[in-house]
Amino acid sequence: MAKVEEILSLEGIDGVYIGPYDLSMSLGLPGQLDHPKVVEAMERVRKAALQAGKTAGIHLLHSRQVLGEAKRHLDLGYRFIALGSDLVILEEQSRDYLAAVRALSTSN
Repeated sequence: MAKVEEILSLEGIDGVYIGPYDLSMSLGLPGQLDHPKVVEAMERVRKAALQAGKTAGIHLLHSRQVLGEAKRHLDLGYRFIALGSDLVILEEQSRDYLAAVRALSTSN
């Protein structure tokens, strides 16, 4: 974090990708994505990328929330966004499937 602007000024660096959970861990605030220090760090990286003319990317983990979040992040200047993860998508779909099966069994 301390040298993000310097790193983004280097020739051959085309962009930066923010993993919010990884960033929160490195700041000693695991999973606290709304913590002011995490929000400030993400904003610093995003601004540094845009000021350097580089591409900013971010990972949005929870697939049920990503459409609104993706639009908001696109509006902020992010140009590549990872949506969800295989584990989260599998978990969400499994919960939906299980709920549908339970609904079938209770409708009789």
